[in-house]
Amino acid sequence: RSFVGRIVLFIMLAATLWYLWASPGIEADGMAFLAMCPVGLLTVSLWRGTRPNADALHRLALAGAGAAVTTIPVLLYHVLHGSLGAFAHDTLVAGFNETRMPFFGGGAWYLVLAGFGLYNTLLSFDPVMTINGFYWTVLTLAGLANGARLLARIVRRGWHDDLALPAIATFYALVSLYLEGPMYLYYSAGLSIVAVLWQLKPGRLSSVLGSTSAALVAFTAIVFHAGQPFALTGHQTLNGTRLTQFHQQVDGPDRSGFRMSVADRDTYSSIVRLIQQHSQPGDEIFAFPNDAELYFLANRRNPVRYYNSALGLQRPGDLQATIDRLDRATPRVVLFRPADKYNNDASARLIDVVRQRYIKIDTIAGLEVYVPVTQ
Repeated sequence: RSFVGRIVLFIMLAATLWYLWASPGIEADGMAFLAMCPVGLLTVSLWRGTRPNADALHRLALAGAGAAVTTIPVLLYHVLHGSLGAFAHDTLVAGFNETRMPFFGGGAWYLVLAGFGLYNTLLSFDPVMTINGFYWTVLTLAGLANGARLLARIVRRGWHDDLALPAIATFYALVSLYLEGPMYLYYSAGLSIVAVLWQLKPGRLSSVLGSTSAALVAFTAIVFHAGQPFALTGHQTLNGTRLTQFHQQVDGPDRSGFRMSVADRDTYSSIVRLIQQHSQPGDEIFAFPNDAELYFLANRRNPVRYYNSALGLQRPGDLQATIDRLDRATPRVVLFRPADKYNNDASARLIDVVRQRYIKIDTIAGLEVYVPVTQ
Protein backbone atom coordinates (compact mmCIF):
# COMPACT_ATOMS: atom_id res chain seq x y z
CA ARG A 1 0.00 0.00 0.00
CA SER A 2 2.94 2.40 0.30
CA PHE A 3 5.44 1.38 -2.35
CA VAL A 4 5.23 4.77 -4.15
CA GLY A 5 6.43 6.62 -1.08
CA ARG A 6 9.15 4.05 -0.47
CA ILE A 7 10.44 4.43 -4.02
CA VAL A 8 10.60 8.21 -3.62
CA LEU A 9 12.39 7.91 -0.28
CA PHE A 10 14.85 5.40 -1.70
CA ILE A 11 15.68 7.74 -4.60
CA MET A 12 16.16 10.64 -2.16
CA LEU A 13 18.41 8.57 0.08
CA ALA A 14 20.50 7.31 -2.84
CA ALA A 15 20.84 10.86 -4.24
CA THR A 16 21.89 12.24 -0.83
CA LEU A 17 24.47 9.52 -0.28
CA TRP A 18 25.85 10.02 -3.80
CA TYR A 19 26.15 13.77 -3.21
CA LEU A 20 28.00 13.25 0.06
CA TRP A 21 30.33 10.70 -1.54
CA ALA A 22 31.00 12.67 -4.72
CA SER A 23 31.60 16.08 -3.13
CA PRO A 24 35.35 16.32 -2.48
CA GLY A 25 35.18 19.21 0.01
CA ILE A 26 33.09 17.51 2.68
CA GLU A 27 34.96 16.56 5.86
CA ALA A 28 34.10 13.92 8.45
CA ASP A 29 33.02 16.50 11.01
CA GLY A 30 30.65 18.07 8.52
CA MET A 31 29.18 14.63 7.90
CA ALA A 32 28.60 14.19 11.63
CA PHE A 33 27.16 17.63 12.35
CA LEU A 34 25.03 18.23 9.25
CA ALA A 35 24.73 15.13 7.03
CA MET A 36 24.02 12.41 9.57
CA CYS A 37 20.49 13.64 10.38
CA PRO A 38 19.17 13.92 6.79
CA VAL A 39 20.48 10.44 6.03
CA GLY A 40 19.01 9.13 9.28
CA LEU A 41 15.65 10.79 8.60
CA LEU A 42 15.38 9.18 5.17
CA THR A 43 16.50 5.80 6.48
CA VAL A 44 14.01 5.79 9.36
CA SER A 45 11.18 6.95 7.09
CA LEU A 46 12.01 4.21 4.60
CA TRP A 47 12.09 1.60 7.36
CA ARG A 48 8.87 2.71 9.11
CA GLY A 49 6.85 2.94 5.92
CA THR A 50 5.00 5.85 4.36
CA ARG A 51 1.52 7.01 3.47
CA PRO A 52 -0.80 5.02 1.17
CA ASN A 53 -0.04 5.16 -2.54
CA ALA A 54 -2.97 7.46 -3.32
CA ASP A 55 -1.84 10.00 -0.73
CA ALA A 56 1.79 9.77 -1.89
CA LEU A 57 0.78 10.31 -5.52
CA HIS A 58 -1.36 13.29 -4.52
CA ARG A 59 1.58 14.90 -2.69
CA LEU A 60 3.89 14.17 -5.61
CA ALA A 61 1.41 15.84 -7.95
CA LEU A 62 1.29 18.94 -5.74
CA ALA A 63 5.09 19.08 -5.56
CA GLY A 64 5.34 18.60 -9.33
CA ALA A 65 2.82 21.36 -9.97
CA GLY A 66 4.77 23.74 -7.75
CA ALA A 67 8.00 22.86 -9.52
CA ALA A 68 6.40 23.30 -12.93
CA VAL A 69 5.16 26.82 -12.12
CA THR A 70 8.72 27.98 -11.50
CA THR A 71 10.61 25.73 -13.93
CA ILE A 72 8.62 25.89 -17.17
CA PRO A 73 9.00 29.68 -17.70
CA VAL A 74 12.76 29.42 -17.16
CA LEU A 75 13.14 26.51 -19.55
CA LEU A 76 10.93 28.23 -22.13
CA TYR A 77 13.06 31.37 -21.94
CA HIS A 78 16.26 29.41 -22.57
CA VAL A 79 14.70 27.41 -25.40
CA LEU A 80 13.59 30.62 -27.14
CA HIS A 81 17.05 32.19 -26.71
CA GLY A 82 19.04 29.07 -27.63
CA SER A 83 20.74 28.94 -24.24
CA LEU A 84 19.29 25.73 -22.81
CA GLY A 85 22.59 23.85 -23.05
CA ALA A 86 24.52 26.63 -21.31
CA PHE A 87 21.84 26.85 -18.63
CA ALA A 88 21.99 23.10 -18.00
CA HIS A 89 25.79 23.18 -17.74
CA ASP A 90 25.81 26.19 -15.40
CA THR A 91 23.09 24.70 -13.19
CA LEU A 92 24.11 21.05 -13.03
CA VAL A 93 27.81 20.85 -13.86
CA ALA A 94 29.72 24.09 -13.29
CA GLY A 95 29.00 24.39 -9.57
CA PHE A 96 29.94 20.78 -8.93
CA ASN A 97 33.20 21.17 -10.87
CA GLU A 98 34.02 24.19 -8.73
CA THR A 99 34.21 21.95 -5.66
CA ARG A 100 37.22 20.23 -7.23
CA MET A 101 39.38 23.32 -6.80
CA PRO A 102 42.31 22.99 -4.35
CA PHE A 103 40.84 25.16 -1.58
CA PHE A 104 37.98 22.72 -0.97
CA GLY A 105 38.43 20.13 1.77
CA GLY A 106 40.80 22.31 3.77
CA GLY A 107 40.24 20.88 7.25
CA ALA A 108 37.81 19.94 10.01
CA TRP A 109 36.41 23.44 10.46
CA TYR A 110 33.18 22.57 12.25
CA LEU A 111 34.89 20.32 14.77
CA VAL A 112 37.35 23.14 15.50
CA LEU A 113 34.51 25.67 15.80
CA ALA A 114 32.51 23.50 18.16
CA GLY A 115 35.56 22.77 20.32
CA PHE A 116 36.63 26.41 20.32
CA GLY A 117 33.13 27.56 21.20
CA LEU A 118 32.64 25.10 24.05
CA TYR A 119 36.08 25.86 25.49
CA ASN A 120 35.49 29.62 25.58
CA THR A 121 31.91 29.24 26.80
CA LEU A 122 32.88 27.09 29.77
CA LEU A 123 36.43 28.13 30.64
CA SER A 124 37.06 31.71 29.50
CA PHE A 125 36.96 34.53 32.04
CA ASP A 126 36.68 37.15 29.31
CA PRO A 127 32.95 37.95 28.84
CA VAL A 128 33.44 38.85 25.17
CA MET A 129 35.13 35.52 24.45
CA THR A 130 32.51 33.69 26.52
CA ILE A 131 29.56 35.13 24.61
CA ASN A 132 31.28 34.55 21.26
CA GLY A 133 32.15 31.02 22.30
CA PHE A 134 28.48 30.40 22.98
CA TYR A 135 27.63 32.02 19.64
CA TRP A 136 29.85 29.67 17.62
CA THR A 137 28.72 26.66 19.65
CA VAL A 138 25.08 27.36 18.80
CA LEU A 139 25.76 28.07 15.12
CA THR A 140 27.79 24.88 14.74
CA LEU A 141 25.40 22.57 16.59
CA ALA A 142 22.03 24.10 15.57
CA GLY A 143 21.67 21.86 12.51
CA LEU A 144 22.54 18.75 14.50
CA ALA A 145 20.20 19.75 17.36
CA ASN A 146 17.28 20.30 15.00
CA GLY A 147 17.87 17.10 13.04
CA ALA A 148 18.42 14.94 16.12
CA ARG A 149 15.30 16.26 17.85
CA LEU A 150 13.24 15.78 14.71
CA LEU A 151 14.54 12.23 14.22
CA ALA A 152 13.83 11.30 17.84
CA ARG A 153 10.28 12.66 17.60
CA ILE A 154 9.56 10.72 14.40
CA VAL A 155 10.92 7.49 15.91
CA ARG A 156 8.70 7.92 18.98
CA ARG A 157 5.51 9.30 17.47
CA GLY A 158 5.74 9.06 13.69
CA TRP A 159 5.41 11.83 11.12
CA HIS A 160 3.10 14.80 11.54
CA ASP A 161 2.66 17.63 9.06
CA ASP A 162 3.67 20.21 11.68
CA LEU A 163 7.21 18.80 11.35
CA ALA A 164 7.55 20.09 7.78
CA LEU A 165 9.62 23.13 8.76
CA PRO A 166 12.15 21.17 10.87
CA ALA A 167 12.41 18.60 8.07
CA ILE A 168 13.11 21.29 5.47
CA ALA A 169 15.71 22.85 7.78
CA THR A 170 17.38 19.47 8.29
CA PHE A 171 17.96 19.02 4.57
CA TYR A 172 18.73 22.68 3.92
CA ALA A 173 21.55 22.52 6.48
CA LEU A 174 23.52 20.53 3.89
CA VAL A 175 24.31 23.80 2.08
CA SER A 176 26.75 24.63 4.90
CA LEU A 177 28.91 21.67 3.91
CA TYR A 178 30.15 23.85 1.05
CA LEU A 179 33.74 24.77 2.08
CA GLU A 180 32.87 24.23 5.78
CA GLY A 181 34.12 27.68 6.82
CA PRO A 182 32.53 29.80 9.57
CA MET A 183 30.87 32.08 7.01
CA TYR A 184 28.94 29.18 5.48
CA LEU A 185 27.17 28.47 8.76
CA TYR A 186 25.26 31.72 8.21
CA TYR A 187 23.56 30.12 5.21
CA SER A 188 21.65 27.59 7.32
CA ALA A 189 22.05 28.29 11.04
CA GLY A 190 19.22 30.84 11.17
CA LEU A 191 16.67 28.41 9.73
CA SER A 192 18.01 25.61 11.95
CA ILE A 193 17.57 27.74 15.08
CA VAL A 194 14.02 28.66 14.06
CA ALA A 195 13.30 24.97 13.44
CA VAL A 196 14.56 24.04 16.93
CA LEU A 197 12.30 26.69 18.49
CA TRP A 198 9.42 25.39 16.34
CA GLN A 199 9.72 22.01 18.02
CA LEU A 200 9.70 23.36 21.59
CA LYS A 201 6.42 23.60 23.47
CA PRO A 202 5.59 27.16 24.63
CA GLY A 203 5.77 27.79 28.36
CA ARG A 204 8.21 25.02 29.16
CA LEU A 205 11.70 25.64 30.47
CA SER A 206 13.23 24.30 27.24
CA SER A 207 11.27 26.89 25.25
CA VAL A 208 12.40 29.72 27.53
CA LEU A 209 16.03 28.63 27.33
CA GLY A 210 15.79 28.18 23.56
CA SER A 211 14.28 31.62 23.00
CA THR A 212 16.83 33.23 25.30
CA SER A 213 19.69 31.49 23.49
CA ALA A 214 18.35 32.59 20.10
CA ALA A 215 18.08 36.19 21.31
CA LEU A 216 21.65 36.04 22.65
CA VAL A 217 22.91 34.68 19.32
CA ALA A 218 21.14 37.49 17.43
CA PHE A 219 22.58 40.08 19.83
CA THR A 220 26.10 38.67 19.38
CA ALA A 221 25.76 38.65 15.59
CA ILE A 222 24.78 42.32 15.49
CA VAL A 223 27.17 43.65 18.11
CA PHE A 224 30.30 41.66 17.27
CA HIS A 225 30.04 40.35 13.71
CA ALA A 226 27.83 42.51 11.51
CA GLY A 227 29.43 44.91 9.05
CA GLN A 228 33.03 43.80 9.37
CA PRO A 229 35.64 44.38 6.62
CA PHE A 230 37.46 41.81 4.50
CA ALA A 231 40.63 42.36 6.54
CA LEU A 232 39.21 40.45 9.52
CA THR A 233 41.27 37.32 10.24
CA GLY A 234 39.82 33.95 11.20
CA HIS A 235 41.06 34.29 14.79
CA GLN A 236 39.49 37.75 15.10
CA THR A 237 36.23 36.44 13.69
CA LEU A 238 36.05 33.65 16.25
CA ASN A 239 36.86 35.99 19.14
CA GLY A 240 34.34 38.62 18.06
CA THR A 241 36.98 41.31 17.52
CA ARG A 242 35.58 44.35 15.72
CA LEU A 243 38.00 46.12 13.38
CA THR A 244 35.39 48.70 12.44
CA GLN A 245 32.72 50.13 14.71
CA PHE A 246 29.37 51.10 13.24
CA HIS A 247 30.02 54.82 13.77
CA GLN A 248 33.32 54.50 11.87
CA GLN A 249 31.70 53.15 8.73
CA VAL A 250 31.05 55.44 5.78
CA ASP A 251 28.98 55.36 2.62
CA GLY A 252 30.61 53.35 -0.13
CA PRO A 253 31.31 54.64 -3.64
CA ASP A 254 28.45 55.66 -5.90
CA ARG A 255 26.00 52.82 -6.70
CA SER A 256 27.23 50.66 -3.79
CA GLY A 257 24.20 51.24 -1.57
CA PHE A 258 25.81 50.10 1.68
CA ARG A 259 28.26 51.29 4.31
CA MET A 260 31.80 50.02 4.73
CA SER A 261 35.12 50.81 6.35
CA VAL A 262 37.06 53.85 5.20
CA ALA A 263 39.83 51.60 3.87
CA ASP A 264 37.39 49.53 1.75
CA ARG A 265 35.66 52.69 0.52
CA ASP A 266 38.97 54.20 -0.55
CA THR A 267 40.05 50.98 -2.28
CA TYR A 268 36.84 50.61 -4.27
CA SER A 269 36.74 54.33 -5.09
CA SER A 270 40.29 54.21 -6.46
CA ILE A 271 39.52 51.18 -8.64
CA VAL A 272 36.24 52.61 -9.95
CA ARG A 273 37.83 55.99 -10.63
CA LEU A 274 40.62 54.37 -12.64
CA ILE A 275 38.12 52.31 -14.66
CA GLN A 276 36.07 55.40 -15.41
CA GLN A 277 39.16 57.34 -16.48
CA HIS A 278 39.93 54.78 -19.17
CA SER A 279 36.40 53.94 -20.36
CA GLN A 280 33.01 55.44 -21.02
CA PRO A 281 29.55 54.43 -19.69
CA GLY A 282 28.36 51.43 -21.65
CA ASP A 283 31.89 50.31 -22.54
CA GLU A 284 32.97 46.76 -21.75
CA ILE A 285 35.55 45.87 -19.12
CA PHE A 286 36.68 42.43 -18.00
CA ALA A 287 37.34 41.50 -14.35
CA PHE A 288 38.54 38.02 -13.43
CA PRO A 289 38.64 35.61 -11.80
CA ASN A 290 36.05 36.93 -9.32
CA ASP A 291 35.49 40.71 -9.02
CA ALA A 292 32.11 40.99 -10.72
CA GLU A 293 30.90 43.78 -8.42
CA LEU A 294 33.14 46.17 -10.38
CA TYR A 295 30.85 45.96 -13.41
CA PHE A 296 28.00 47.47 -11.44
CA LEU A 297 30.05 49.92 -9.37
CA ALA A 298 31.78 51.33 -12.47
CA ASN A 299 28.62 51.15 -14.62
CA ARG A 300 30.40 49.11 -17.28
CA ARG A 301 29.38 45.98 -19.19
CA ASN A 302 30.75 42.45 -18.89
CA PRO A 303 31.85 41.08 -22.31
CA VAL A 304 31.32 37.43 -21.28
CA ARG A 305 28.31 35.65 -19.83
CA TYR A 306 29.96 34.42 -16.61
CA TYR A 307 30.84 36.38 -13.49
CA ASN A 308 33.54 34.03 -12.20
CA SER A 309 36.14 32.53 -14.55
CA ALA A 310 36.36 29.37 -12.42
CA LEU A 311 32.77 28.69 -13.48
CA GLY A 312 33.10 29.96 -17.04
CA LEU A 313 36.39 28.33 -18.04
CA GLN A 314 35.78 24.62 -17.51
CA ARG A 315 34.92 22.87 -20.76
CA PRO A 316 37.23 22.34 -23.73
CA GLY A 317 36.83 25.39 -25.89
CA ASP A 318 35.76 27.78 -23.11
CA LEU A 319 39.16 29.46 -22.97
CA GLN A 320 39.43 29.97 -26.71
CA ALA A 321 35.84 31.22 -26.85
CA THR A 322 36.66 33.80 -24.19
CA ILE A 323 39.82 34.88 -26.02
CA ASP A 324 37.87 35.25 -29.27
CA ARG A 325 35.17 37.26 -27.48
CA LEU A 326 37.75 39.59 -25.89
CA ASP A 327 39.45 40.07 -29.27
CA ARG A 328 36.13 41.15 -30.78
CA ALA A 329 35.03 43.32 -27.86
CA THR A 330 38.44 44.75 -26.88
CA PRO A 331 37.46 45.68 -23.31
CA ARG A 332 38.70 49.13 -22.40
CA VAL A 333 39.99 47.85 -19.04
CA VAL A 334 40.97 44.38 -17.85
CA LEU A 335 41.32 43.67 -14.13
CA PHE A 336 43.03 40.60 -12.70
CA ARG A 337 43.69 39.50 -9.12
CA PRO A 338 46.70 37.11 -9.16
CA ALA A 339 46.25 35.88 -5.55
CA ASP A 340 42.56 35.04 -5.88
CA LYS A 341 41.73 31.49 -4.80
CA TYR A 342 39.52 31.04 -7.89
CA ASN A 343 42.46 31.16 -10.28
CA ASN A 344 43.11 27.96 -12.21
CA ASP A 345 45.14 26.82 -15.21
CA ALA A 346 42.69 28.43 -17.62
CA SER A 347 42.84 31.84 -15.92
CA ALA A 348 46.65 31.63 -15.87
CA ARG A 349 46.68 31.04 -19.64
CA LEU A 350 44.12 33.79 -20.13
CA ILE A 351 46.18 36.42 -18.29
CA ASP A 352 49.20 35.44 -20.42
CA VAL A 353 47.14 36.30 -23.51
CA VAL A 354 45.93 39.55 -21.92
CA ARG A 355 49.49 40.64 -21.15
CA GLN A 356 50.39 40.25 -24.83
CA ARG A 357 47.65 42.68 -25.83
CA TYR A 358 47.43 44.99 -22.79
CA ILE A 359 49.78 46.96 -20.57
CA LYS A 360 49.52 47.16 -16.80
CA ILE A 361 48.97 50.71 -15.58
CA ASP A 362 48.46 50.12 -11.86
CA THR A 363 47.96 47.62 -9.04
CA ILE A 364 45.42 48.53 -6.35
CA ALA A 365 45.04 46.32 -3.27
CA GLY A 366 46.32 43.30 -5.20
CA LEU A 367 44.17 43.98 -8.27
CA GLU A 368 46.13 44.47 -11.51
CA VAL A 369 44.66 46.99 -13.94
CA TYR A 370 45.37 46.69 -17.70
CA VAL A 371 44.45 48.82 -20.71
CA PRO A 372 44.96 48.03 -24.42
CA VAL A 373 48.42 48.72 -25.77
CA THR A 374 46.95 51.07 -28.37
CA GLN A 375 44.90 53.04 -25.82
